[in-house]
Amino acid sequence: MSVPKLTYFAIRGRGELIRLVMAAAQKQLDEVKVDFASWEEMKPSLYGSTNLECLMIDQIVQLKEDILTVEIDTVLGSDQSKIRFIHFTLTCLFGNSGPIMSKPRMTYFKYRGRGELSRLVMAAAGKELDQRIVDVPTWLKMKPNTFFQRVPFIEIDGQEYFQGNAIATYLARENGLYGSTNLECLMIDQIVQMKEDILLEEIKSFVGSDDQKDQAAKDLPEVVYPRVMQIFERLIQQNPSKSGFVIGNKMTLADLAIFEGTQSCYQGNPRFMSNFPELMKLRQKVAEADGVRQYLATRKQTGI
Repeated sequence: MSVPKLTYFAIRGRGELIRLVMAAAQKQLDEVKVDFASWEEMKPSLYGSTNLECLMIDQIVQLKEDILTVEIDTVLGSDQSKIRFIHFTLTCLFGNSGPIMSKPRMTYFKYRGRGELSRLVMAAAGKELDQRIVDVPTWLKMKPNTFFQRVPFIEIDGQEYFQGNAIATYLARENGLYGSTNLECLMIDQIVQMKEDILLEEIKSFVGSDDQKDQAAKDLPEVVYPRVMQIFERLIQQNPSKSGFVIGNKMTLADLAIFEGTQSCYQGNPRFMSNFPELMKLRQKVAEADGVRQYLATRKQTGI
């Protein structure tokens, strides 16, 4: 058996317990002790070195989050939830590879859902997004022959990638709509995840028992929307450039995610958002941006 190697700082911190365990076992522990400057140089290698590698990583990280969400449902939900968890895990992790396509193309429904952010990114970039729009019966026929058996997914050089937020982030990087520093990327990522959190709450108003749907529909305007919109309002206000965007002086994926994350609320009750003036200004700036304006002019309205 090879000697295990621990990479950590010279301090005790979170590495000392490992050292003590190996000492108590009288086993050798190979150590690479680094200083903070050396670690900062090593650290980026833990992420992808290309945008496609980052997309691969992001979709897997989001899949981990999806697994956790379904696992929680098995604890709090019914026996049927447990069955769904088993099916979900097997199909996502051990699905079959799909056909090879040379041109990138996104497959999704006509609804906004988890595909709209990618559409907005490409619109903002002034580029056309090649799409295969499917209805539910068509998707059910296609599903067994796709790798992850979930939509949306995008095909790039014969490889399928899924997770709507991961795809949108990839497209944003490709088109200069992502952050220019790691902290800016963190700001964007947290907002994209908030958009997903909003969508999950909105979906609750369509699934479950009548009582559950009624409660979810009641919670949206009373709890969910006020909470997230207050956060969005503060994030816009805190931008030192006072540009009306979240980061710097130009539109990024963060602004597009806020626009899409608040779209269902805006469609249903635009006056509700009047309490958040900075958010309304941001929505207007995004809606009037070149590319986005033309896209929205022909986009048919959907529920979510």
